[in-house]
Amino acid sequence: MRGLYIGVHSSCSFTQEPLLYKYIITVNITSFWNEKCAVGNIYFPYTKWKYNRLLAFKELDQWLKFHNRDNYLAILMGDFNTPLHKIKKYISAHFPNWNVASFTGNNFTYIKGSRTTCIDHIIFNNAMAKHVNMASVCTSFFGISDHKLILFSRNKTFSDDFQKPKKNF
Repeated sequence: MRGLYIGVHSSCSFTQEPLLYKYIITVNITSFWNEKCAVGNIYFPYTKWKYNRLLAFKELDQWLKFHNRDNYLAILMGDFNTPLHKIKKYISAHFPNWNVASFTGNNFTYIKGSRTTCIDHIIFNNAMAKHVNMASVCTSFFGISDHKLILFSRNKTFSDDFQKPKKNF
């Protein structure tokens, strides 16, 4: 596993799934919008050897099939080392219950010299679709990596409108 990380807010309870994959790590967050949610981070090797990429695609297929359950929130994000149009074509052809997020604004996730491309992606299932509002590329932390952070924002839910109770006198 190469540099995979998932940060979870201290207010969330979670468990890590067993390390079954070489290229994916996953946590199950149990307090995510009052529902259980699988959050995965993936690293697809950029290599001349096709075997490693085939193994990564096999793991991607297994992960998407395993987390494709009705009413089970799942999102997978990370470095696919694959252009957006190719990942969208692959997902739509093989996994119709999954979506690839389109980034708003500047969508370049990888910069090396004058070369820019979008090779980092967010994939989520239909159960998660009702929660995803927008995906974007964070430009604030440039210089930490040759990749930019990718973010998604969620739709507001009824519980977000919680108001502090008024005092009774």
